[in-house]
Amino acid sequence: MKKKPLTYTGTIQPNPGIYYEPIQREIYPYTAEENLIEVVNLAIDLGMPLLLEGEPGCGKSRLAHALVYEFNYRKKNKPIKYYEWTVQSTSKAEESLYQYDYIGRLQAAQIKQSLRESSVTTTKTNDQDSSSIINQENSPQKASSTNQTEDKDNEINNKLSKDPANPKDWVNLQPLGKAFKQSQDYQEQSVVLIDEIDKADRDFPNDLLLAIESRCFFIKETEDNIQADRENFPLIIITSNQEKNLPNAFLRRCIYHYIEFPKQHRLIEILTKRFTDAEQEVIIEAVNRFMQVREAQEDNKPPGEKKVSTSELIFWFKSLSKYKPDIIKKKLKEKKIPHAGILLKSRDDLQEYGEV
Repeated sequence: MKKKPLTYTGTIQPNPGIYYEPIQREIYPYTAEENLIEVVNLAIDLGMPLLLEGEPGCGKSRLAHALVYEFNYRKKNKPIKYYEWTVQSTSKAEESLYQYDYIGRLQAAQIKQSLRESSVTTTKTNDQDSSSIINQENSPQKASSTNQTEDKDNEINNKLSKDPANPKDWVNLQPLGKAFKQSQDYQEQSVVLIDEIDKADRDFPNDLLLAIESRCFFIKETEDNIQADRENFPLIIITSNQEKNLPNAFLRRCIYHYIEFPKQHRLIEILTKRFTDAEQEVIIEAVNRFMQVREAQEDNKPPGEKKVSTSELIFWFKSLSKYKPDIIKKKLKEKKIPHAGILLKSRDDLQEYGEV
């Protein structure tokens, strides 16, 4: 029987602020426009990565969390797994798949060789000798703290639990590699977030594309080929803040979507879903004041310059929520924006828009 494909509707929402184990963090309701829901389902149907661009703070990364929550709500007996990898300026595409612990393997071989040659039989002495091999240094101090000793013991035991003669013991699969392996071994889909791809160098996206397009990768140290199941390929969400232009070859193989800044009614909806105890009138007045700042910045700032974002609106309203509703309304009517430093992140912005 053919497995029913995943589908995203955007209608299944968590209670705001619950800790959600599959993503290892708190989760909140996510408001998705119809065109975003459509492209997510296209990415699922076609097995293509979904590239999301938009201003920082517009909710690109949180879409992946919303997907995992909705998919798992329907698949309680076999939950979807979630993997996340945040790209750094020094990241290489291979690091999203696996890393090989060359140093750990060498140290384990040295430890085992030392233990064989050692004439000291007590476990304590053996552990001390092993620690010196790992760290390549012996402290002249009397003793280290209990926690440091335990950490060293755990590190030694971890290395001794692996076989230096077996290269497979030293392969550490990374987020995308784990998703491929899960697809290969268990024929299960997962959601993978590759966050801020524009931070890496220009070759990175094309190198990453090789694995995604072929749906496999090769571990040269063990000569293993990991081939994802074509019917259960991970849903890959890639985000970019547009700090760099991405290569055309990479763009051709993605489904693209730009998350626009929400309209005013959407911002009200976002705050209403997130702050369920807040008065609607307070939310509306806060969004009105926020939009005055946003519209002033859109009129005066060139494209690409930082403007107040959705995520900053959420934090700003959270800071106001500690007051009673009548006090919030009073503060919102003041000439100076309350808690302006949450919205405006430079001296020039504070001077230019702090009293909009």
